Amino acid sequence: MKLLAVQLRTLDNTVLPKYQRWLAEASRLLADSGLAHTDISSAQAWQEWAALSLSWHAYADMQSALALADTCLKNLPAILRGEVDATDILFAKSELGTVQTLYSENPVVDYFNQAVAELVRDYIAQRIAYQPDVQLRLLEIGAGTGGTTLKVLPALKPFSTHIAEYLYTDISKAFLTHGEQQFKDYAFLRSQLCNIEQAPDTQGLALGAYDIVIATNVLHATQDISQSVFHAKQLLVQNGLLLINENCRKITLSTLTFGLLDGWWRYQDMALRIPGSPLLTEQRWLQVLSEQGFNQPGLPVVDAIVFGQQIIMATSDGLLKQNAMTPTAPVMQRSPSTVNKPKPVHQSVQQAHAPISLLEYVNSIVLTALATSLKLPSSELTSEQTFSDLGIDSILGVNFVADINHALGLNLNTAIIFDYTTAALLSQYLVNTYSDQLIPQYNITPPPAASSIVSANTQDLIKTRLHQQVKNAG
Repeated sequence: MKLLAVQLRTLDNTVLPKYQRWLAEASRLLADSGLAHTDISSAQAWQEWAALSLSWHAYADMQSALALADTCLKNLPAILRGEVDATDILFAKSELGTVQTLYSENPVVDYFNQAVAELVRDYIAQRIAYQPDVQLRLLEIGAGTGGTTLKVLPALKPFSTHIAEYLYTDISKAFLTHGEQQFKDYAFLRSQLCNIEQAPDTQGLALGAYDIVIATNVLHATQDISQSVFHAKQLLVQNGLLLINENCRKITLSTLTFGLLDGWWRYQDMALRIPGSPLLTEQRWLQVLSEQGFNQPGLPVVDAIVFGQQIIMATSDGLLKQNAMTPTAPVMQRSPSTVNKPKPVHQSVQQAHAPISLLEYVNSIVLTALATSLKLPSSELTSEQTFSDLGIDSILGVNFVADINHALGLNLNTAIIFDYTTAALLSQYLVNTYSDQLIPQYNITPPPAASSIVSANTQDLIKTRLHQQVKNAG
């Protein structure tokens, strides 16, 4: 906490507006610790932090948490000023290693993940005993680095002939790629993008099709808990099982690390949340599930609440809006394994001839980096497709932008992909902004007045964006 106080002293009212809620919570933490007005020196704070870190080295399960906290504290002023994106720090080079270890090599986390696995196992055993020829479908929301999946899948092995599908979903394609690689030995596992804040049927997911839906530490990161829980219910068959595995107590480590991500503060239903965090108490979870029509919501490992986490389980009554009933038996028709990929309609990297202008050259670099990040053939990409539609998010964006920086000798921030959202927009921006640096470096002919890569509408949008940036800078 002393180091937090020292780092915040260096800011001089330069914190970005989006971090004001985080700053208020950090200030409250300091006040509660009696450190709101500490005069400790920076050197002393770092020395004490180093000593504390050294003392934690004896605890192997604390190493990932320590590394994450250390990285975030070191970069805290730069993050809060907007000089670097928090995602770039937490998922450097799109690597999931530290975060994955935090969620899979921690005794408390392992305990709750194993408890989920055992609940799944017991439910499936009972279903098979009642219906010997049953074929079951499971879906995991926000599977992320696979910490829960790692425990659940082995529990399914004795019942593998009864598992029609285990759908590994997340909002980020980076996590799907990770899951596909890590769990490739399970033939029934598929992956698909899913944002639980949106209606499942608009994302290619079948309603009333899943016997079990699992959600570990993901639903709290949505704007509206009730809406997200309703969407989870839409996925379930009648009497289907929902297992929610969530932190139910606020801890400082989370505030100092994941609290720096935009998603931590997206919630709008503050009355349901623990003040200063997106988390819900276990009683609030029971309330939300009851309000959404789940039967007998309960806490199967209630005594473990001392660890600050809890499993909340309930079964669906099958009633959706307009009193429509979901199927009482699983729908065996498979939904698409991945979001449909858009067909190329414009010039692609492989189709392009040798670059004749700086714009075309930069565009080819951007598309090549995009193809690498998505692990897709270049022929399937076009300059006008939006990065978000292709699955590029703040995590995959780290590697994508890093590849562009390496190829062009630039130092772009990952956030650039949210301002210039297609290869065409980004390429034109880079040429407009860095042509003096790029032309002599690559000896490329300066771009003509207009290019076939960028449409007239795109040109107008670029001009508008640049005008806004100049205006904001002034």
